[in-house]
Amino acid sequence: MKKALFLIGSVALLLVIGGLYYIPLSEPKEVCRALVQWDGGAAGWRLDHPMDLAWGGGFLYVADTENGAVKKFRDDGTLVAEWKGFKRPVDVAIFGDAIYVADFLTDRIVRLRSDGTVTAEWGRYGTGAGQLDAPSGIAVDGDGNVYVAEFYNHRISKFTADGKFVARWGKDGRWNGQFHYPTDVTVAPDGTVFVADAYNQRIQRFTAQGIYLGKWGGIGYGISGPWLGWFRLAKAVAVDATGHVYVADAFNRRIQKFSSAGDVLGVWAKDRPDEPQELNYAAGVAVGADGIVYVSDFFENRIWKLDCR
Repeated sequence: MKKALFLIGSVALLLVIGGLYYIPLSEPKEVCRALVQWDGGAAGWRLDHPMDLAWGGGFLYVADTENGAVKKFRDDGTLVAEWKGFKRPVDVAIFGDAIYVADFLTDRIVRLRSDGTVTAEWGRYGTGAGQLDAPSGIAVDGDGNVYVAEFYNHRISKFTADGKFVARWGKDGRWNGQFHYPTDVTVAPDGTVFVADAYNQRIQRFTAQGIYLGKWGGIGYGISGPWLGWFRLAKAVAVDATGHVYVADAFNRRIQKFSSAGDVLGVWAKDRPDEPQELNYAAGVAVGADGIVYVSDFFENRIWKLDCR
């Protein structure tokens, strides 16, 4: 695909197959501030390639992927509980006392209570209704319905809280409503479903029934970039109580904050050459009830706590 970039002041013009696109180069007014980072240290716990995160009931839950575990923390980084026995847990979602885990390698969803008791389990490899192929993201809406992003099936599947199949949508492709290796899904307070369409380098939004509503992230066609509003692997997505959307922009090593319509509101990038503890790979993002943002750094085995208000 032919493309050319021209710089004019604080705006870039990108010419792609006959189309001209404007790219803002200036930083947004809202820039997130790092508060602290946790890596276990003297506390005696360790993460091994943490992936996505979830906030619920005043606690942060972390999919500790290579340890085959889900860890539960207080907001000061104190480890409260840990549940093991997963093959490759990559995402977690919370609804009341229920903890839902997407176990990537076993093609299943596991539901636990806070005491670690397994209360439901569903999914097996396949492409049929209710079957899964590499569940990579999970979310629960206000009614308890469970949404699963399927990495290799290139779709979203919807279930009841007990795992009964409800609906599915999407297939491999570049067009609206299609996906190319989706890695995460989240549900806004108003029921809007946002999907991290990772290898299409975009975020898509849908109704709870899977009706396409819109998208953002560059110009499409799977083209990535470092500019605001663009992505280099839109790895994870989260929504706060006011409907703002946060995206873990993995290879751009940053978190971007958007309005629900896709307008860039803020950014956090910790990659200064003089900073010894940089954000290496933004793999997961979650937002607490107070608006504090949590980010997992996959390669550095730590969690960042940010203020993006």
